[in-house]
Amino acid sequence: MQNLDPGFINTEKVRIYFYQDIQNPKVQKLWECNIFKQFFDEQALMDEVYFYLHCRYLLFQGPQMKHNNGSFDMINFISIEHAVNIVTLVLYKFKTHECDFILDKIKEKAKRKGKTVMLVDSGFVLALLLEYYRNE
Repeated sequence: MQNLDPGFINTEKVRIYFYQDIQNPKVQKLWECNIFKQFFDEQALMDEVYFYLHCRYLLFQGPQMKHNNGSFDMINFISIEHAVNIVTLVLYKFKTHECDFILDKIKEKAKRKGKTVMLVDSGFVLALLLEYYRNE
């Protein structure tokens, strides 16, 4: 029996569509799509999922749809300064040289916008944090 409430969302259909979307070969090079695919395929432990979502929440300072006026972008760039602050916050208990290694990798992937602004792919930052968490 179908619910006629206009506020009703069939979450199972949404999950199926989302899963189908991340199977698309066009998005296989996107960091976040690969990570969410791992989550859906149950290749990650629950603590890894929680860690990733926590880092994502910190990175976007809340739900991502509040970031950039809720627009959709294939790649979400963030300032290198913000990325460094979040990585430092998340990895504050780890050894300095390990944190520096991750920060160096992030800085290597940064792209210049204009003369002074450096941006990095948020998905790359999240993937690095998740990989480091898995290895610890």
